[in-house]
Amino acid sequence: IVYTVLVKNVGTASGSATVTDPLPSNVTLSGTPTCKTVAASDTCSVTVTGTKLVMKVTLANGDSAKVTFDAIVTLTDTTTVVNTATITTGPCTSPTCSSTVTNPVVVLNVVKSSTPPSGTIVPTLTKITYTLTLTDSGTAAATGVTLTDTVPTGTTYVTGSATCNTAPGCSVTESGGVLTWRGINVAAGAANAISVSFQSVVDASDTSGQVIRNVAVFTNEGTPGCTTATCTTNIVTLIVLVKTSAATTSTAPPPPAPPKTPTPPQKISQATTAHTGEPFAGSRPVELFMLGAGLGFLVVGESIRRRRKAKTAAQ
Repeated sequence: IVYTVLVKNVGTASGSATVTDPLPSNVTLSGTPTCKTVAASDTCSVTVTGTKLVMKVTLANGDSAKVTFDAIVTLTDTTTVVNTATITTGPCTSPTCSSTVTNPVVVLNVVKSSTPPSGTIVPTLTKITYTLTLTDSGTAAATGVTLTDTVPTGTTYVTGSATCNTAPGCSVTESGGVLTWRGINVAAGAANAISVSFQSVVDASDTSGQVIRNVAVFTNEGTPGCTTATCTTNIVTLIVLVKTSAATTSTAPPPPAPPKTPTPPQKISQATTAHTGEPFAGSRPVELFMLGAGLGFLVVGESIRRRRKAKTAAQ
């Protein structure tokens, strides 16, 4: 804030006066105050004691002098700056013995958010809505604010999705993936917060674990902690997840059967006769054959014996 304290001698003779100007607590003095007079015969000086400026003048009737100085509103201030200069010595006529200047303060904050929220893991082809919320917590409206936001790498802008929502005076354009909102007016007070937004889609070519970051830039209108012409918002971060296709369900072939242990040839049990020294003993069919043959030989032998006996008896 550039202040000017003007003192004029409105009397009919020359005279002196002292003007005191204590700085309000929400500003700090910047630079060295200067004191100027209109006529060479007049005098003007200014000193600074702590946060108080003391101006001393001697002026001919009708002459004037002025002090100019700069004061910077503190970064944390959200209240109106009120500065009063008062004639503390010398004759004065009320109500011109003091003068007050009131400067409402603009305190603009812009917060970035996303849906899904920052920190979320998002599959490819997810549509993201980015929102910029503007709040003026000061006592004066922020006017003519400009916002720029670049579509984050790893996503593709949804054509026509950028909007001013209900922001008064706002217009928005998109060029080469850069979105620009112009002419935004934000009334003072948290209840008057407004928002703008746009959408983008996570690219199908992204890889798992890839980080999508997004941050916007806006005109500095008394933004706390920002000392440059433009300020940056907070960073919104999303993490990409690439879903793998569902595994095909199939019946695994049964494991190969263990090799079979060869089964020894089964021995067919059969009745045998005790070995008696006869040939082919132990073979039932042969034994039956031999038995039959033996019986035949016995019959033949007996027949021969009887014939011999009969023959002998006849002789």
